[in-house]
Amino acid sequence: MDLAPKTFNAEQRTVDVVASSGASVRRRDYWTGEEFDELLVVSAEAVDLTRCEAGSVPVLNRHWTYDISNVLGTCLAGCAQFEDGKLILTLKFSGRDEVAPIVSDVGEGIIRNVSVGYRVLAYEVDETTSPKTRRITKWELLEVSLVPVGADGFAGTRSMPEHVPASPPPSNPIQAAPVTVNVNIPEFTRAPAAHSPTDNHMENRMSVITEQPAAPQPSSITENRAQPTQGQPVQTQAAPTAPAPQPEADPLAAMRAAEADRIAHIQSRAACAQLGLPSDMIARAITEGWSLDAFNRAVIDHVAAQPSNQRNINPHVQVIADEGDTRIRAATTALLNRSNPARHKLDGAATEYRGIKLLDLARDVLESHGTKVRGMSGKDIARRAFQTTSDFPAILSGVTNISLREGYEMAPRTFLPWAAQMMATDFKDLHLVQFGGGGVLPKVNEQGEFARGKLYESKESFRVHTFGEIIGITRQVIVNDQLDALTRVPREAGYRAAVTENSIVYGILLTNPAMSDGKTLFHAGHGNLSASGTALSLAGLSSGREAMRKQKALDGKTVINTTPRHLLVPAALETKAEQLIVVRNTPASTEQAVPEFFRSLNPIVEPLLDASSATAWYLLADPASSTASIAYAYLEGEEGVYLEEEQGFDVDGMKIKVRHDFGAGAMDFRGAYKDPGAAPSP
Repeated sequence: MDLAPKTFNAEQRTVDVVASSGASVRRRDYWTGEEFDELLVVSAEAVDLTRCEAGSVPVLNRHWTYDISNVLGTCLAGCAQFEDGKLILTLKFSGRDEVAPIVSDVGEGIIRNVSVGYRVLAYEVDETTSPKTRRITKWELLEVSLVPVGADGFAGTRSMPEHVPASPPPSNPIQAAPVTVNVNIPEFTRAPAAHSPTDNHMENRMSVITEQPAAPQPSSITENRAQPTQGQPVQTQAAPTAPAPQPEADPLAAMRAAEADRIAHIQSRAACAQLGLPSDMIARAITEGWSLDAFNRAVIDHVAAQPSNQRNINPHVQVIADEGDTRIRAATTALLNRSNPARHKLDGAATEYRGIKLLDLARDVLESHGTKVRGMSGKDIARRAFQTTSDFPAILSGVTNISLREGYEMAPRTFLPWAAQMMATDFKDLHLVQFGGGGVLPKVNEQGEFARGKLYESKESFRVHTFGEIIGITRQVIVNDQLDALTRVPREAGYRAAVTENSIVYGILLTNPAMSDGKTLFHAGHGNLSASGTALSLAGLSSGREAMRKQKALDGKTVINTTPRHLLVPAALETKAEQLIVVRNTPASTEQAVPEFFRSLNPIVEPLLDASSATAWYLLADPASSTASIAYAYLEGEEGVYLEEEQGFDVDGMKIKVRHDFGAGAMDFRGAYKDPGAAPSP
């Protein structure tokens, strides 16, 4: 018998194969487990050979698509032929050393079976047969594989017999070869949806599933009887029994289990009302075979696309803090309560530390971390608390930080309503650049040409500076229970930081600095300084409003109509300001009535002004306008006063650095008006 394929070319490493004859193959539905017979229509009209024509159909080892080392060769481009309902292809094998044994076996006729991997494009179902028949009327060739046993009995190298039964019955059930079932997973195509991933189409490949028939147990043991010699008794020895073959894991069962897990995961997310997933998204994810990664990405995209005020938040979700965090918060509250009971109330875990002294707190923290303090002196306990645990420094830092912020917020900063805030990313100069000097837009000519506008630029600038000091918390502070060092001292530091801001801003207003044009902030040439002092009165306010209304843009021509919003006065004029714009007395005459515009002014009293003049008063524009007179800035990310802690070698305890990055500067004269004032008439 000639076992070598007649079409094999050893020099070229090529062979012709019958890739498919369209033989009926028993399959099982991936979703329901129902069996059916599948028939491939093999014709030029039914088979999509686009990949084959391009030479991109690989030859694989047992349909294994996960590793390129399993690529044995390729189908030659344009090699496909159809003969008597069979698809004939020419395979070319790789010249790699590891492929050479397989090529040799093909040439000797040892490896003959071929199977195809394909994508189903269209099919018809015949329900009249048992089981039902699915006839694939359109399919795309994806790959060709060499397999131990093929599902299509007529597929193989061209030298095999032309009429081999598709499933020849085994003569010996114990030695029956595994039955190979090729399961094709069809592609589900769809239009991309709003929350559907674009890369989660199911991978389409031919999956080889081996089903091993159970081997029946032999009814008797075969005996090898040795012929007895003369005078010797007959000895019977049982022949060694081959170990029973272990049943292979059922790949189909594994696939079903994986699919069940996938669906359960999707349904568990669907049951989570807080996510608000649409029902059609869940249905698509299950029926279209989305992977769990793809589904999770779709869920994240869906939730992220919802407006923040429409996202469902679970009110029952709680964040549980560990024992250390709870201790730090409770002890911090208790120490603050000792310092200021009216402001800091005891509740919850903080009540356990009611009235606790600093040294007792240090002892408690050490013992909670397993440190034995019996026999230690107070100074040793304080030292160990600073060095061996982070809880104690964190408590002290929390107390000082809160006290610092309280002091900072307590101090009145009267410049906030009328000064404009900027943000500094570094310590370089900040510029308030103004473009477009004013005027009206020029008309576009008949040729559609736009006139080139002239740009004007103001170059006022200032920079942020750092202010601060260091406070030392030593062992003596802890032993002597000097709680004021943790509360009152930082509170005063915070208060002073706010006073520093106020002083810097009003220092600019009072020193009347020079602007980039060479004139001072308040100057007759700027039209924002009263020629002769006028006592705070309705007439003086009217003159100031008129001057601000007539301010011009950078071009010196366009009137920008600046509107006053705040009245700034020294403490000496507070009562007069209240009489004018706060107290609504019945006027003796129409001339003495205060118009509603002036009653809407926001009165601001600043005692720092009295040292310079007890009669001068100011009108200021809204800081949100483009004409804010003075701007201030903090370093980005550190708005306000901040603390830094360090356990230093030069301080027997810890050091607290109070740091404040702040700056201010005059930016535009058009948003402010000053009247030197005059003594009020008796």
